[in-house]
Amino acid sequence: DALTEFISRCGDDMYLINCEIEKLSCYKKELDIKDINLMIPRKIEDSVFGMIDAIFSKKLDKVFKIYYDLKINNNEPLTLISLIASQVRFLYQVMFLKDKGYSENNIANELSCHPYRAKVALEKVYHLNKMDLTDILEELSSLDIKIKSGEIDRFVGFELFLLNACK
Repeated sequence: DALTEFISRCGDDMYLINCEIEKLSCYKKELDIKDINLMIPRKIEDSVFGMIDAIFSKKLDKVFKIYYDLKINNNEPLTLISLIASQVRFLYQVMFLKDKGYSENNIANELSCHPYRAKVALEKVYHLNKMDLTDILEELSSLDIKIKSGEIDRFVGFELFLLNACK
């Protein structure tokens, strides 16, 4: 289990694998899954996908747990805004193509993504509507402008966005 979790967190990046093995070897000899969870951070993209799922499920406690994990790892709100907006745009594109009658493979080809990503997105969009997606994109755009113009603190603004998105 620990090895599987290690691989899922490091992927096929040999440099990252080498660094994480070196770090773990300094930690202790025998490792279990708890050690992997403690010592190796999740990829930011995985956390953002989980955050988006929690937003659409209106699970505020899960949203903030993921956010605080990301914050502890020094992930900036502007980076998170960009990643969330990118994923929401992708879901909107998948929904649009699905509504036009595109198949899973055609969607993957049209959006130049892996077929598995298209499949997962298709499963998600069945439970969403276009207004939810466009509302979130508009809120993120407005928040981005307010943060960059100094109108609102980046952390406060992002946390308010999360609260509003989970209403």
